Amino acid sequence: IAAIPEEEKTTTINNDEASEYMSDLAGFSFNILEHTRNLSSAIKMLMERIGTQFNIAYIHVFEKNTAPGELTCLYGWESSYRDSDPAQGKTLTIDRMDLDLIFNGLMQDDHLIIDNHMLIQMTDDTVEMFRNHHTSHLVVAFISDGEIVGNVVYEHLNPEYRWPEETLNSLIEVTRIMSTYILKNKSDNASRAKSDFLSSMSHEIRTPMNAIAGLSELILAENDIDDTTKHYAQDIKASTNNLLSIINDILAFSKIESGKFDIIPEKYAVSSVLYDVSSIVKLRLENKKAAFRVNVI
Repeated sequence: IAAIPEEEKTTTINNDEASEYMSDLAGFSFNILEHTRNLSSAIKMLMERIGTQFNIAYIHVFEKNTAPGELTCLYGWESSYRDSDPAQGKTLTIDRMDLDLIFNGLMQDDHLIIDNHMLIQMTDDTVEMFRNHHTSHLVVAFISDGEIVGNVVYEHLNPEYRWPEETLNSLIEVTRIMSTYILKNKSDNASRAKSDFLSSMSHEIRTPMNAIAGLSELILAENDIDDTTKHYAQDIKASTNNLLSIINDILAFSKIESGKFDIIPEKYAVSSVLYDVSSIVKLRLENKKAAFRVNVI
């Protein structure tokens, strides 16, 4: 059997076919990320698809840390690892000036290729880190509200690889789709953590407030208290009930965010609300030369 010459093994794809193949990747990216219940698994599948399609050896998703010169690897994929990428979850430290150089480049254009021209502007440690990989690096930015919050690094096995325009456009589009879901997931997690904290804090505060309200009730139940003490006890009770109402509102907000909030129509007395508000305001104005009047029309 005659061997096929290397030049004849290359499949020629016209521009229309290439665009269709690239758009198919974008559609795959959207579908898998939109319908998944496990974002980490979906991103791993997506990175494996990208690596196979474009002959990419390493794909790493980095988040910019608050500490200067530090990036955290949120997700990673390497062609030589079937289970998990050893870099995932680790912190990468780069010289601050070098990282600023990369991010400034990404602000001018949402992607850049780290080539020899860029490396000569970096410190020796950073140059050694990139050259040790013996790969061609494409960096695409994660941008949120006009600020770079992270990036995806694609590394091709051929260090002299020239990234075709179709490949660049496809990877930029896929990165944008990926970043949308990663940032949304991060926002959702932060919102859930906030709701959990507010709910826990509200319950912790409500216990002593109920005790204060109970004590004010006991004072008011006494028959031999003078008018001043009675007035103070009424103010304490009103302020406590007002604070408990605020705490209940905080709990309600956390329920709204978690989708567990029910609206129940209920009658309330406007005069009671005005009395509670005026009691709180009067307490703060007692030692000040200010007049406070409530007129209901």
